[in-house]
Amino acid sequence: MVERESAETRLLNEIAKMASLMAPWAIRVAATERLPDLVAAGTTDAAELAARTGNDTDATNRLLLYLSALGLFRPTAPGNYELTELGELLRDDHPIGLRAFLDQNGFGARLDAVTAHLATAVRTGRPVYRDVFGRGFWADQDSYPDESLSFNRVMAAHTRWFGPDLRRSYDWGAFRHVVDVGGGTGAGTFLAELLRAYPAMRGTLVEDPAETAMSGVDALAEVGDRCDAVTQSLFDPLPEGADAYVLTTILRNWDDDNAVRLLRRCAEAAGAGGRVLVIERVLSDDDHQLHVRDANLRILLLLGGKERELAEFRAVGAAAGLELTATLPTDYSHLYLLEYRIAR
Repeated sequence: MVERESAETRLLNEIAKMASLMAPWAIRVAATERLPDLVAAGTTDAAELAARTGNDTDATNRLLLYLSALGLFRPTAPGNYELTELGELLRDDHPIGLRAFLDQNGFGARLDAVTAHLATAVRTGRPVYRDVFGRGFWADQDSYPDESLSFNRVMAAHTRWFGPDLRRSYDWGAFRHVVDVGGGTGAGTFLAELLRAYPAMRGTLVEDPAETAMSGVDALAEVGDRCDAVTQSLFDPLPEGADAYVLTTILRNWDDDNAVRLLRRCAEAAGAGGRVLVIERVLSDDDHQLHVRDANLRILLLLGGKERELAEFRAVGAAAGLELTATLPTDYSHLYLLEYRIAR
């Protein structure tokens, strides 16, 4: 039976999708139980899915019916489902890596816990992670039932997805020596991508052990003696004399004052002939940026940082003695490569 949707019903369904807490939790259950992977692999019957996951058959079918209303699955017969194009995003092997962010056995559970304290973050303008877990975000990073779902591992996998596109988006071959500043949470894998592509290039990974487990180091092992790993605070003087200093999704972790401090250290190390390259999402007034605006709130909850508009990137660069000389889009959603040089 197909019911005709009135205008009132359509609006009610729309607000239910936005306001109901059922949607985010149902999606998380599906991701944690890997239902999209099982359906894609051929297990399409609710009873079989329940048996494979150790869950109740009727409850599993109710979950899949609800997720079908959200557009993630599609009923093909009573109790039988197929995965939609939208549902494909939740597969474990999808390059976007979304499933790991939602899996309740890892980092996703902690992220969800702090999201419940959004009102406190909005009222105070500060992160709430320590309030919830008793210690700061970075100090809490390896406390997961499944270590492969830690923030560092998830971000490393995420960087591997957009790394090749970043390499194609800029003339990296002009550099003999690249310093990756703060790349241990995954950007170290981008440095490895560069070194594999340019055999004459040397690299240095600089990381603060108080802020990350340096998960990028393993990825750099294959490039051998062409890369050094330096352990220090990112706010101390950086290794000097390289052609380029790269910060991949690092500035977003900091408020404006600390972002300026970090860029100033890069400027000091780069000198007059070097470049500082910042890889970040850029906020705009485009309403299609919903997930970027979502991230803008999440980084407040976790670290007190922020996503920035282009004018803000220009301003923090200028305060650090840098001029924004190029803004290059990538194929990855709203991610840009921003080129700075020493201001004249």
